[in-house]
Amino acid sequence: CSIKNGLPNADIRAILEDNDGSIWLGTYGGGIVKMSESVHNFHSAGNIIQYTSKNGLINDKVECMMKDKDGSLWIGTDSGLSKFNGKTFTNYTTKQGLPKNIIRCLMQDDKKNIWIGSEEGGVSLFTPNEQSKGDGVF
Repeated sequence: CSIKNGLPNADIRAILEDNDGSIWLGTYGGGIVKMSESVHNFHSAGNIIQYTSKNGLINDKVECMMKDKDGSLWIGTDSGLSKFNGKTFTNYTTKQGLPKNIIRCLMQDDKKNIWIGSEEGGVSLFTPNEQSKGDGVF
């Protein structure tokens, strides 16, 4: 798939496949893109959905992505961290406790904690709070 057939940006920084076979692309400047299984041949743009800051993503410069055990997509950007539940985005920055806003890598452990690697900020741990339905503390 390329810009010629629907990809909004050719600078791809992250790729993952979710449980339904969709491919998610994190672009540097074009936000995130979901391609349904039917476009795996990369010839049709008919099933490409783009999400950007206009939809609630914290920043369109995506550095990394991760799908958590509950099905939410976590997106690390140059301006903080976004969590996408399939409908809405929840955003996290230094105001919510991140040491730095440039997020380079993400990982979830067996206890559902989210480990966050940031540029010049080291490693942070986000502990989900089950009582608040997905919100948590750093």
